[in-house]
Amino acid sequence: MAKDRKKRIQLIVEHLLASSHDIVGLQELWIKSDWQKLQKALKEVYPHSHYFRSGVMGSGLAVLSRYPITQAFFHRFSLNGVAHRIWHGD
Repeated sequence: MAKDRKKRIQLIVEHLLASSHDIVGLQELWIKSDWQKLQKALKEVYPHSHYFRSGVMGSGLAVLSRYPITQAFFHRFSLNGVAHRIWHGD
């Protein structure tokens, strides 16, 4: 687990609540509970969201939007390396 992960998530929430972005893309959001916390905390400002589920650890990718998301697509590439050896992934 990343050092100070909970604090980082809280700082992301605070930054996005103070921002005027219409659409936000997030990457390396690997832990489901982090995604759920962000989604819940930002629901008033970004009522529409999508998390791209894929792979062993998930895709780590998410989108938050002030506007409805009418379509979402994720292209999953084939696995490169050996799945149980994290240093093999790209």
